Amino acid sequence: MAMTIEIEPAGAHIAVSVLIMTVALIWSVVKCFDFGKPKQADPTPFTDSLPALGDTPLTATELSHRCNQETMKKQIAYLERNRQLAFAEVCRVYARRIKIDESIHNLKEAIKKAELPRDIGRVAEMKKRIRHFWKEQEDCYGMVDDISHRMYLMLMQRLTLRRKIDQLDMQMECNRLADILYPQVPFELLDDVKEDVKK
Repeated sequence: MAMTIEIEPAGAHIAVSVLIMTVALIWSVVKCFDFGKPKQADPTPFTDSLPALGDTPLTATELSHRCNQETMKKQIAYLERNRQLAFAEVCRVYARRIKIDESIHNLKEAIKKAELPRDIGRVAEMKKRIRHFWKEQEDCYGMVDDISHRMYLMLMQRLTLRRKIDQLDMQMECNRLADILYPQVPFELLDDVKEDVKK
């Protein structure tokens, strides 16, 4: 006994069109995401990149420059630590100045409330303390000025050391490039080569 499947003509058109649309959708998704084989690269690719200094062995000059850089980095770390300590000192002096301001304000209020004929000795003592606090306040301003000036000098030293480190980096890169571009020319004659290129 054989089984036969009968499809109506209208249903066949719908099934065929759905099948075609499904195949087209799958093909476009595959094309969009490029799941196929990767393209073969050019057997002789050109690379225009210079390896980092850390990837290649350092020459004696570069090693000397690196040692100088490490020394300068330690000096920068020392300066930065001192700068942070100086900033903490500024904050401490500022907190002391705020306490002095509060003390002066409290003493002035106490003087206003004092009865003059009877409390003349106490008022004189409070005025003396106010003068003492004013002197201490001026000392605080002077200390902050001195510390701020020291912090500025440390910042300038830090920037100078940072510039020297960058200059050594540039010098090493220039020497590396000169060695690649002019391998047959001694370093003493490179200035002549640069002059010829400028002409």
